[in-house]
Amino acid sequence: MNSHIGIEDDCISIGPENSNLWIEDIACGPSHGISIGSLGWEPQEHGVQNMTVKTVTYNGTENGVRVKIKLGQDRAVALLEGSGVKIRDIMYEDIHGTLATEVAVN
Repeated sequence: MNSHIGIEDDCISIGPENSNLWIEDIACGPSHGISIGSLGWEPQEHGVQNMTVKTVTYNGTENGVRVKIKLGQDRAVALLEGSGVKIRDIMYEDIHGTLATEVAVN
């Protein structure tokens, strides 16, 4: 909380098996933004749960908030078999900003 983070990587990076996180009042940039990931490296990996990101100002970032998942050929079969990463209950609210690219959400 209440921090300015400027680095040539993620301002905040959340890895697997983290839960109950509250991130608030952050000035982020220059950087890659805030990332949840990289998920999906292990077949029985526990993901990230119950994370709140609130009141963040991005300045000179590649991304805002993103979820990164490894989806190489070796993981595609596992995902189809049901042992991959599940993404659900993600909500983005009241996000404002400008873009350096044509695509805002992918």
